Amino acid sequence: MRSLSGVKNPDGPADPIIVHPDVRRMLLTMKAIAEGGRAMVFECALLNDDMMEAEFSGNPSGVKAADDKMGFLTPILKGFLTEAGIEAANMGIQVYGGHGYVHGRHRLRLWGWF
Repeated sequence: MRSLSGVKNPDGPADPIIVHPDVRRMLLTMKAIAEGGRAMVFECALLNDDMMEAEFSGNPSGVKAADDKMGFLTPILKGFLTEAGIEAANMGIQVYGGHGYVHGRHRLRLWGWF
């Protein structure tokens, strides 16, 4: 298919899918979910480092503070990343248009797995 704003690949039969607005939106949303999730996991890892440092330095109040914050954030992090990951995977399937699933199943069927 051709881009809505004009031909981007005049020599080819179609334009790349990245030039289509809805595909671009889904890809950027998937990127935001992945990068945001990594940042959230990194924050919890830093809290764990703070807790270990406080434990090694003999600071029980620092250990408790970091542990309490991690105990609060961990279920939120796990729940959010699970839901957002499902949504990102769904968008990835939509971007690829089902071709990868169909092609992959056909290939697996040829190998005798299905």
